[in-house]
Amino acid sequence: MILGAAVWTGGAPSPTLRRRCAAAAELWATGGFDRVIPSGGVGRHPPAEADVMAGLLIASGVPPAAIDLERRATRTIETAEHVAGMVSPDARITAVSDRYHLARVWIAFRSQGPVVSLASAHRARPAPRRSVAARAWAREAVGNVAYAAIWFSGYFRR
Repeated sequence: MILGAAVWTGGAPSPTLRRRCAAAAELWATGGFDRVIPSGGVGRHPPAEADVMAGLLIASGVPPAAIDLERRATRTIETAEHVAGMVSPDARITAVSDRYHLARVWIAFRSQGPVVSLASAHRARPAPRRSVAARAWAREAVGNVAYAAIWFSGYFRR
């Protein structure tokens, strides 16, 4: 499954969205996956992130029949909730996102039950500019602490 990222004006994928989809398409090409779940609702600009990702995946050779869209999530925890509801309880999920986001992805998925493996989108290019990456790491540091605190407090436990 692929975590969403910004869609720009006119439905253009952001570099982050392109990078995540390129990494997922590379993983798909290696085999061992039965479907790809792009996840992301409508952000600042339509259409839904998942729809834009589906177009990128198809252009990269992923068959349309293998793509199962999750179009509602606008936050990482929502992605984990919705994707957990789309897969069987014993499913093996590989989540593709940027390196700086992976700890929060892991916490979110573990809070919902599914076992998740993590795959860095940095296997694909272009890598984020240093200024963008620095801001993302700082944002994730706060997000990771918040998610961990909420998880450990029992809020996410079922």
